[in-house]
Amino acid sequence: MKKMIFMLAMLCAAQVHAHGGDEHKDHAHAAPSTVLETASPVPTLRTESEQFELVARLYPDELGIYIDRWASNVPLLNAEVEVELNGIKAMAKFHADHGDYAVNDPALLKALHAEGEHALMFSIVAGEEVDLLTGELHVHAASAMEALGGKGGNRLLIVAFAALILIGCGLAVYHLLRARKEKSA
Repeated sequence: MKKMIFMLAMLCAAQVHAHGGDEHKDHAHAAPSTVLETASPVPTLRTESEQFELVARLYPDELGIYIDRWASNVPLLNAEVEVELNGIKAMAKFHADHGDYAVNDPALLKALHAEGEHALMFSIVAGEEVDLLTGELHVHAASAMEALGGKGGNRLLIVAFAALILIGCGLAVYHLLRARKEKSA
């Protein structure tokens, strides 16, 4: 009887998981900590110098850039940021509402979305401070799950998981009722 109750508790506890309807997951301008969990892998570049730390994330419609001061982790605001890839240069637009930068230059984005390794150069001018950071952005082909149906592949896994939980809970209830019936007989 204790085993049955334990199994039922474990099955019910398995239903507790992160919610999927997070409004931040597709929001390119959210802080990096809120966009790390996305429905599909987002190509990410991290680089740093003695002055700045930079994280760049490639989204379908833009390259999101987050820059902090290396010593204090304080976001770098209102800087001039230029991105270069194979001779293609584009200025990043600062978003004051989120404290990040974004590049939506069509030529740069087209080049970045091609599969492969992309050597990027970031020129940063913040008042008297000037820095040049470099890094590689690795863009891989879509996963097999995405190729079969994009986010639908994730839905299929969720439905299968929910079905297993329901079957497990049903079996647990059946065994509990059967054990109770045998005990009273």
